[in-house]
Parts: sequence; C-alpha cells; structure tokens
Amino acid sequence: MTHWTRMLAIVLLPACMGLAACGGAARSLPCAPQCGGAVLTGRDLSGYDLRGIVLRDADLRGVTLIGADLGDADLSSAVVRDANLAGANLNQTRFFGAQLQNAVLVGTTLQGTDFSGAQLQGADFSGADLTNANLSAADLTEAILAGADLRGVDLRGAKMARVSLDGTQLDGVDLSGADLQDALVLGASLRLADLGGANLKGARFWGSDLTDARLAGANMLFSFFESTTLTRADLRGAYAYGAYFNGADMREAQLQHANLAWAGLNGADMRGAVFGQTLLAELPDTVEIDAARLIGANLSDTAIRDVDISGAFLWGTNLRGADLCSVTFSTTVTLTDSITGATSEQRLVSDLNGIVWDEATCWPDGIPPLSSGQ
Repeated sequence: MTHWTRMLAIVLLPACMGLAACGGAARSLPCAPQCGGAVLTGRDLSGYDLRGIVLRDADLRGVTLIGADLGDADLSSAVVRDANLAGANLNQTRFFGAQLQNAVLVGTTLQGTDFSGAQLQGADFSGADLTNANLSAADLTEAILAGADLRGVDLRGAKMARVSLDGTQLDGVDLSGADLQDALVLGASLRLADLGGANLKGARFWGSDLTDARLAGANMLFSFFESTTLTRADLRGAYAYGAYFNGADMREAQLQHANLAWAGLNGADMRGAVFGQTLLAELPDTVEIDAARLIGANLSDTAIRDVDISGAFLWGTNLRGADLCSVTFSTTVTLTDSITGATSEQRLVSDLNGIVWDEATCWPDGIPPLSSGQ
C-alpha cells in the first residue's frame, strides 16, 4: 500500500464508521422495525440504517446517530435529549411530542420532518435543511437555527424566545402567533413571511429582509429593525412602541392603526407608506410625551391621514409632496400631578426644524411653515 493509498484510507475511515465494512450494508437494530420503548441510552449508532423504524417512546438519551439514516422513522414521544444526529437523514421522520433538548442536528436533512409539539430547547440546527418541516407548537427556546433552510416550514404558535436565526432562509414561512421574544434574526431572509400576531418584543432583525412580510398585530415593543428592509410590509395594528427602525427601508409599508410612539425612525425611507390613525405620539400621563423620532426620514409623497404627531421630532425630514392635510401638529393636554393631584395644561407642538417640503406638500389650515422648503 503506497503512502497516498494509506492517507486516502485514513481520510475515508470516518465515512465507514457504523458499517460492517467499507462498501458494506449499514447495520440496523435487532428489534427493527418495531423498537417502540427500546432503551438505547448512550449507544453509538452512527451510520446505522434505521429507515422506517418505529422508536416510539424509546429512550435515546445521549445516543450518537452521526450519518445514520432514519428517513420515515417514527420517534414520536421518544426521549432524544443530548443526542448527536449531525449529518443524519431525517426526511419525513416523525418526532411528534419528542424530547430533543440540546440535541445536535448540524447539517442534518429534515425535509418534511414532523416536530410538532416537540421539546427542542437549545437544539442546534445550524445549516440544517428543514424545508417543509412541521414545527408548529414546538418549543425552540434558545435553539440555534443559524444558516438553516426553513422555507415552507410551519412555525405557527412555536416558542422561539432567544432563538438564533442569523442568516436563516425563512421566505414565506408561517410564524403567526409565534413567540420570538429577544430572538436574534440578523441578516435573515423573511420575504413574504407571516409574523401576524407574533411576539417580537426585544427581537433583533438587523439587516434582515422582510419585503412583503405580514406583521399585522405583532408585538414589536422595543424591537430592533435598523437597516432592515420592510418594503410593502404590513404593520397594520402592530404595537411598535419604542421600536427602532433607524435607516430601515419602509417604502409603501402599511402602518394604519400601528402604535409607533417613541419609535426611532431616523433616516428611514418611508416614501409611499400609508399612515391612517397611526399613533406617532402618545398623550402623556406625566410631563413627557412619548413621540416618534423622524429625524432625517424620507416621507416624500406619503399619505399621513388622521394622525396626531403633536410633539414628534421631524428635524430635517423630507416632506416633499406629502399629504399632511389631516395631520395634527399641535394640541393642548391636561396633566395631573400624581402626588398632589394638581392639574395643568401643556401645549405640545411638533418640531419641524429644517424640514424639506415643496408646493405639492399639503398642509392643514394654519400650519404651513413660515418659509418655503428646500
């Protein structure tokens, strides 16, 4: 055997692990195909052929299944905690109600796999192919899905607090009602994704693409969408109080009835966005008003109808051709001292310092700026 032949054999050796011999058939379990309730704790089953096997309620804690084939297997309600399934074939496998806490599924093929109701806390799906998988009502708290392909996945009602979705492919995914509180979603693609009614409190979507995404009624309290693409996104009725949209592309976004009080919109491109009864400033119970920051935002040719922006900051905002005819720029509010109960009135006026506008800008009666725009 030459030096290079020996080196090739060493390189290929890991690929033969779990087989009777290189080129031979993969091993299987003696109990196959019916292994329901089997106790296989800590076993090394790397490379095993377990296609179609029934392992319902089995104990697979700490098992090693690297490169194994479990296509179309049934592991419903099985305990697979701390197992290593890296590189395994799990296409169409059933993990309904299974426990896979801290399992390693890096680079695993999971097309059409059923994880509905499964416990997946801390599981690592980095780079996995999960296209058309069912993860509805699954618990993915603190799971890692960085770089995974989740197109066509059902994530309705999933628990995904503090999940890592950096660089993940989520186009068209159904995340309606999902819990993504404090999730990391950096540089991900969520075009046409449905996040309606989802909990996005504190989630970070920096640099992600949510073109045509649905976020209607979502809880976006103090979430981060800086430098994010939200073109034509549906944010109707979203609670985005204190959210950060600085530098975001929000052209033609639907913002009717959304709460954007105290939101950061500095430098956001909001051309053609639709505002209707949108809350950009919240009347205070204290001496401070919670007003949106629109410093340097582009609102040209934008319809802002029936909106109260009293006290909002619009420094340097581009309002060329904007429809502001029904906008309220100033109002008087009554404040009550929480300690003494004394009341006082305060006039709240929007700060229009340095705004840019033209003859096509429509202003309400009595509110046009003192000089023409730039």
